[in-house]
Amino acid sequence: MKVSLKSNSFTSEEAFLTKQLKFFDIYNTGDLDFNNFYRSIEKIGVIIEKETLQYLFDNFYDNAHSGKVNIKTWARNVVTS
Repeated sequence: MKVSLKSNSFTSEEAFLTKQLKFFDIYNTGDLDFNNFYRSIEKIGVIIEKETLQYLFDNFYDNAHSGKVNIKTWARNVVTS
């Protein structure tokens, strides 16, 4: 998926991803659990099997092994990788 196609000239790709994921951060903690992360990924148009995303979440995205992913860190890593 090309994030640049979904963002506009006034919004960076990182800011776009952060904004989309923050929609599911109902307690404004800056982190998402797996279920809300999965819902947010679907919202931005990524088609991925839940089991595959769970594997990525557990092994790459949840660096602190807290059961959550930090929205800003994840968005920055996606844009810079």
